Amino acid sequence: MAVLVVVVLAAVVVADLEEDNLYFMHFKNKLAPIFIIIAFVCKSQNDVDALRYSRFGVNGTSRFVAMGGAFGAIGADASCAAYNPSGLGLYKYGDITYSGCLKFYGSNANVNGYNTPSSGAKFDFNNFGLVRSWQTQNDPESRHCIAFTISKVQNLTNTVTLNSLTKSSIATDMLLSAQKNKNNLDPSYEGLGYNCYLLDYDSLSGRYFSFSDTGRVIRQSRTISTTGKVNDLDLSYAYSFKDKIYFGLSVGFPRVQYSSTTVHQEWNSKDSMQIAMTGTTGFTSNYIEPLPFVYPNLLAYRNSSYTQYFTTSGGGINLKLGGTIRVNEFLRIGAYFHTPTKFTLTDNYQYSMAVNFSNSNSQTQQGQYPQQNGGTYSYTIKTPARFGLSAALVLGKRAILGIDYEATNYKNMSLGSSDGSFTGVNAVIASKYAMGNNLRVGLEYVLNSIYLRAGYNMQGSPFGISNMQNAVRNTISAGIGIKTINNFYVDLAASYMYTTEDYYLFENLTTKAKINYYATTISATIGFKFKS
Repeated sequence: MAVLVVVVLAAVVVADLEEDNLYFMHFKNKLAPIFIIIAFVCKSQNDVDALRYSRFGVNGTSRFVAMGGAFGAIGADASCAAYNPSGLGLYKYGDITYSGCLKFYGSNANVNGYNTPSSGAKFDFNNFGLVRSWQTQNDPESRHCIAFTISKVQNLTNTVTLNSLTKSSIATDMLLSAQKNKNNLDPSYEGLGYNCYLLDYDSLSGRYFSFSDTGRVIRQSRTISTTGKVNDLDLSYAYSFKDKIYFGLSVGFPRVQYSSTTVHQEWNSKDSMQIAMTGTTGFTSNYIEPLPFVYPNLLAYRNSSYTQYFTTSGGGINLKLGGTIRVNEFLRIGAYFHTPTKFTLTDNYQYSMAVNFSNSNSQTQQGQYPQQNGGTYSYTIKTPARFGLSAALVLGKRAILGIDYEATNYKNMSLGSSDGSFTGVNAVIASKYAMGNNLRVGLEYVLNSIYLRAGYNMQGSPFGISNMQNAVRNTISAGIGIKTINNFYVDLAASYMYTTEDYYLFENLTTKAKINYYATTISATIGFKFKS
């Protein structure tokens, strides 16, 4: 029981940030229009969040991982509870199993012609399962089966770094947002830029401008670090009718723990921006974009850092139904259906900014939103339903081949809240996403007490066939299993996942990065098979 407690519970650490006083705010507000500061929905809540919790990884027992997850008709594995629960009906007696892994993850990001690699490693949990099967009282050829399983269906830990020289700066993007939201600056974005003197307002011309010269090339870096997981706790029941027809259902309680930190930094490349005072109020500068006025105590822009941090926690519920038919000794076919999962989630978020200027006596201009211990926002996400068809070819006790096809319509994702804030986001989802098609193939070959395995898993693009190359996740895998004479067994698996995705850095600019993600996972499972 202690193991289960460790697996299910996760700690979330939320950093408390302090805000320094800003220089010249009193004088600056005289030049500015009267701002109506409104509460904005946390920028992290969008269609990307819905997609994050709508795609499964290849996680489970090491046997399941090694065979690409193609267990829709193979069955007799604890991971079936999270996919096709009718596969639990193929257990004669049941087993208890625990799986862990070592994951090496990384990415290679290309933006503006510059490539930057990132990598990391982490020990992690994969699966725990307790399955018990017994004969029915009136028919010894039929069986009942119950199972308690916890499966990691998504591993959300990764890191991405972007570096380049560019004119597409955060100052330019904030300026465009400020012009659109002239009297309603977003306090988590362009409002921070204004408070930290990256932006200012010229009351004579009625426009915003930036102390970072938007006409010049700047050095830019962005780091995106994420950690987290979705663990699915399933309570399952399966029934085997004369060992030929199998039915199963699982009530799933997925639990989300997720954290994301995005740090965007920019530098005045080679100190190309210069401002010099020519008296009390006069000044000269080499700015390409002319400045209407300057602050003597600040002078020219040097560098800036903008940080977006949030954690997400919560849970959901779903139902999984499945059936499998043993057509003959050589062929099994299966089908399953997953209802949508409705997650109830809470985000804790914090935005902060720091800007430095060339005057050696100036202090770093800092701001954060919200100003105290961060903000909290609760909302719901509904993931799309899933439908799968499966087949398994059985070659006696020598080999088995499994093939699964799965369809899920990502148009049916949605976000919801008590204040109805996500109408626009849901409209984007309906127009941007399409039907996704997933394929899983797995093979197992038996050599006495040694089991050799291989698999392939393809998660199709959530944007449809017309954009088939974008966001397709491919995973190849292999493994080995060893059974001992005392009913213990050990399984090992290695898998390699790779995918390519587009990433847009800004809301108003077209700057796009191409990111190649990859992960190598080494999995191990220990288990004990019941014999009565």
